[in-house]
Amino acid sequence: MGMQAIIVKILIVCIATLFYSCDRQIQEVMGQETVSTSLDLLLQHINIHIPPNKVQWSIKKKGENGLGPSDSDVTIILTYSPENMKKVREEFKGQEDIRRKIYMNKDFIKSWFTPSIKNSFYQEEQYYRVGTVAYFPMEFLISPFAEGFCFFTTDNRVFIYLYTN
Repeated sequence: MGMQAIIVKILIVCIATLFYSCDRQIQEVMGQETVSTSLDLLLQHINIHIPPNKVQWSIKKKGENGLGPSDSDVTIILTYSPENMKKVREEFKGQEDIRRKIYMNKDFIKSWFTPSIKNSFYQEEQYYRVGTVAYFPMEFLISPFAEGFCFFTTDNRVFIYLYTN
């Protein structure tokens, strides 16, 4: 193999790495919301014990306070087979229903949410509330995410919202 071929291969690897890095940075730009379908990238932010068939997620930085890391939130939809959905539900069996504690701003519902996710919320005054059993998402948490909620839909989806505090 000639020297030119080696240089071309190195350039291709460098360019691919650059595009991968840029894509990841775009997903985390403050104020912008890009929906990702990368399970590998999502696993850098949350625990997933049972691999889903499909993921959709978005991470958003909430602002820089200058005294430490900025706060972030991540919104996730995991889609499972019926068999694996049963296993996921088992992980939350016996946990407290926290839906009465959940109040989300009017701009919380996103266009990329599936109909089953959108239909799981209802509006109460200036907030969105969860209209189905919701749980503290302990099984999914990885630092720095320490708070949030999750719920299940009848079409084998798990909705997860996590945030830093």
